[in-house]
Amino acid sequence: HGFAVEDPAKGMIAPHPSGAHSDSNENILESKFESRYVNANDGTVEGLDLIDRPCFTIQFHPEACPGPHDASLLFDRFSDIVDDHLNSALEVRSRA
Repeated sequence: HGFAVEDPAKGMIAPHPSGAHSDSNENILESKFESRYVNANDGTVEGLDLIDRPCFTIQFHPEACPGPHDASLLFDRFSDIVDDHLNSALEVRSRA
């Protein structure tokens, strides 16, 4: 049904349904993006990091990982980005 997706830096593998894709070996992205997650079978891009902003993307189903905590790093990362944003907004308000 799907193919394995891997984050070489973390060793995470998650399923992803087949479909449209972009080859991670093609240099079509601007330099401000970095390919983070790739399809373990064909090397297609499954997730990106925006280098100069607190933003990342995924194109697979982290909640469908084989283990109950395999994708917890993704959710922790997202939560940290939200917390940082909320804390910085509170700091700006307290200075006003």
